[in-house]
Amino acid sequence: LVNPTGTSGMRYLSASLGLEVKSPEVIEQLKERDLQVRDLLIQILSTRTVDLLTDAAARETMRREILQRINQMVGGNKLSAVYFVDYVLQ
Repeated sequence: LVNPTGTSGMRYLSASLGLEVKSPEVIEQLKERDLQVRDLLIQILSTRTVDLLTDAAARETMRREILQRINQMVGGNKLSAVYFVDYVLQ
């Protein structure tokens, strides 16, 4: 749950993400870095404007950025996909 940039707290994005991993060992790495992953997601999502959050192409770019940044965090190409499981912008 984040406030998009430029909304002065009047709008919010509620999003749930699913991460597809290449091996079961990665799940443990992600659990150990849960706080860092959550912080990263807040950083990425809260810096987007409402216009970017509603644009399908921008959302795809954001999905790729999340995948790349989490892969960097866990040390390699261990995630294969990021899915928006829930995405509500109010």
